[in-house]
This record gives sequence, structure tokens and C-alpha cells, in this order.
Amino acid sequence: MDLPVRNTLRLTVLSFLAYFVMSGMLAPWGVISGSVADFFGTTETDVTERFGWLTGGNLLGAILALTVYHRFGIRALMLTLYALILASVVSLLLAKDLQSIQVAFGVIGTCCGVGLAGAALTISLTYQAERRASMLVITDGCFSIAGYLCSAIAVLFVSWALHWSMTYQVVGFVALVIVLLSAFSIFPQANPTDSKGGHGWPVTAWLCIGGLFLYTL
Repeated sequence: MDLPVRNTLRLTVLSFLAYFVMSGMLAPWGVISGSVADFFGTTETDVTERFGWLTGGNLLGAILALTVYHRFGIRALMLTLYALILASVVSLLLAKDLQSIQVAFGVIGTCCGVGLAGAALTISLTYQAERRASMLVITDGCFSIAGYLCSAIAVLFVSWALHWSMTYQVVGFVALVIVLLSAFSIFPQANPTDSKGGHGWPVTAWLCIGGLFLYTL
């Protein structure tokens, strides 16, 4: 297998795993929220309110992703983002109060929001049009598979009475793999936008964005 093929394979796996991380953070919460509440001596409603920082951060990251990749490059951001996710996930093992996990979830959510855009951008720039759509569809499949696997792992870990964050340590391991793949891969270059020559997005683009928003909602 020659170098370009290996590099494409690494970028593809990396992109799929980025979706795994986001789904792996979201899906297990319904299983472990009771354990989290017991650990901190509070109610499930209270801990779920803190979990909202993950989804709020994800929205913030999606907004930031509109500009950051053209300024810093995909490789540098993917390395930084998933190193931060790894550190934040590990910090959950040491968290002694809800404020700590709130901040960790916020950081993870924001990094995932930017990272998912980077994964989609990597796929878009790596594959030609005839294969690009199918590869992006596969990323959605990875998201679904990760949700199933991480929920099943969470059930197993809860039955073993392990620390509530152990499921997320599995996600942290996936983030570590992304960091390693990013370090040894050559990413395609994101084309900088021309802020002076454009006249904004057409109405059809905004309609597509609105439809995608409703679908995601």
C-alpha cells in the first residue's frame, strides 16, 4: 500500500472516529446519569442540567468552525482539539463537584463541534465528488454505531459499579487515537475564503442550512 493510499486511509478512519467521540459523549448519559447523581449526592435533574453544557458547547463549536479552519489549518486544530478532549475526559475521573464536570463538558462539547466540522471538511477535500457523498453517509453510520456501543458499554460498567466516568474514558481512548492519527497524517489544505470578493450566500444555501437545522433538531 503506497503512501498516498495509507494517508487517505488514516484520514478516513480519523474522520469516522471524530463522529464516534461526539456520539460516545451523548449516548451513555441516560444510562449513567443516576450513577452521577449518586456520586455527587444530588438529583438526576441537577446533573442533567450540567450535561447541557456539552450540547451548548457543541453549538458554539459549530459556529466557531465557520472560520477557524481557514485560519489555523485542519491538522493543527484536530491535534489541539482532541488533545483537549482527552485531557477533559481524564479530568472527569478527578472531578469532586458538579462545576468541574460542567466545565469539562463545555470544553468537550466545543471541541467536538469544531472537530466534527473538521472531519466533514477532511472527507470533502480528500474524496472526489463521486465518492464524497457515500463517505459522508458512512460518517453518520459511525455516529449511530458509536451510540449503540457506548450505551452498551455504559450498561456493563454500571452493572460492575465502576466510576461513573469510565464509559467516557473509552471515548478518551478514541480521542487519543485521533491525536496519533493527526500527528502522522498529511491533511488537505482548506481553501481560504475571500471576504472581499463575495456577496454572501445565496438564498438556496440558506434554505439548505435551515432544512439541516430542522433535521438535526
